Amino acid sequence: MKKGTGTILIIAAGLLLLFSRKRFKGMFASIQDYIKQIPALFGNYWFSDYKLKYTGNFLKDAGAYMARKEGGKSNNPADDAAANSSPWEWTNPKTKVTAPLHTNKGVTWLAFKKYAPEFGYKVDKDTFFNMPDELVSQIFIKRYAAQYADLTSSKLINIYAGFWNWGGSAEATINKFKKITGKTLQEYLHAHGEAATLKEMVRARIKLFEALAAEDPGDREFLKGWINGALNFYYYFLPYAKN
Repeated sequence: MKKGTGTILIIAAGLLLLFSRKRFKGMFASIQDYIKQIPALFGNYWFSDYKLKYTGNFLKDAGAYMARKEGGKSNNPADDAAANSSPWEWTNPKTKVTAPLHTNKGVTWLAFKKYAPEFGYKVDKDTFFNMPDELVSQIFIKRYAAQYADLTSSKLINIYAGFWNWGGSAEATINKFKKITGKTLQEYLHAHGEAATLKEMVRARIKLFEALAAEDPGDREFLKGWINGALNFYYYFLPYAKN
């Protein structure tokens, strides 16, 4: 290596890191700054940082978000997915319940069996129990986000609508958005840009969650986590907004 080359590389690496940090901070100086602004942006809600790491790959980051949001393994016999569980039992360390595992990172056993081979993964215990985030992302895109790929001219907005679809309430949230703003997603996007549209989408999502919890007392225990997922999406994906 020529004299001075090492110094140049160090400087270049530093500038790249600085650029990356600036690129991914968005409008917030830090997560603490964001927490302070949540009441003004959305209301007085509890927030717990998902502590995601940016890769710069939008779809990979989306998969990591979904995996974190959906949590880990579930063998709850009361869940709908329990009707089609895997053949392997698992003991939940919190509940101490031992039962067949039916869901991991939001991916049910049925979805795993159907899509894992398509993306080059084996349908076996090891893969299901140690679900790769990349597989979560691919299943999400294939099964849930695809039908909203052309919803608007923005990939970011379409992906978020796809997340709504994962929970089975995409159309309800889209309708809630229109009721709140008086515009369709594309109309609002055209008038205000991606950043403003994303903010209103999060607001609409929160309002829908609150309405669901008001209608069904059984949903109240999930409300805090639901809202926290929306608040995390805004913080971590706002930097991808182009305008």
